[in-house]
Amino acid sequence: MRDKHGIDVAPLEETHVRDFLTWTDYEDPLFSVYNFMEDEDTVGDWYRWKTKGHRDQYFAILEAGRAVGYMGLKHISLITRTAEVGIILDRAVIDRGVGRAAMHWLLNYGFYTLGLERILLEVLPWNGRAIHLYASLGFERMGRAFRRVDLPQGALYEAAFAPYRKQMRTMGQFCVVSVHQMELTKGRWRRGI
Repeated sequence: MRDKHGIDVAPLEETHVRDFLTWTDYEDPLFSVYNFMEDEDTVGDWYRWKTKGHRDQYFAILEAGRAVGYMGLKHISLITRTAEVGIILDRAVIDRGVGRAAMHWLLNYGFYTLGLERILLEVLPWNGRAIHLYASLGFERMGRAFRRVDLPQGALYEAAFAPYRKQMRTMGQFCVVSVHQMELTKGRWRRGI
């Protein structure tokens, strides 16, 4: 399916996930959580884990037939008419408008194809680029909530995350981070606010 913004979108398939193996990693320690950490032996397991939910729909973002990202609507409820959005991109396509175009496609799909009334998301506090994008699309901040995040360890990472320590809590073997919760309503999207 080609979007009017110039991207191709297709339901996520295991062959798309194999493209993720060639993605350029994020070198900034703050964004290393977005690196695709699977290998040839675990791609199938990852794909089955990601797509097993009957209330989740995932899509590949394609350029020249190659998956350069994936996005999805999770926890889709046709009763409450809500879902949660998520998107991950190959670092090599950042700053080229791919994320904005993909989000336009996904929001239109959620609101007009699925009939959702509200789309929610959560974003890490240090992901300023994403927060700016979501706000420019009309998402509004609703609050914050602590969520478990598997952060890398080591001196390099400790220094990178130091400015965000007040938004982080260590709980035994894992860390929780105070994430921004944001919401977009169908009416706000339709009005282009």
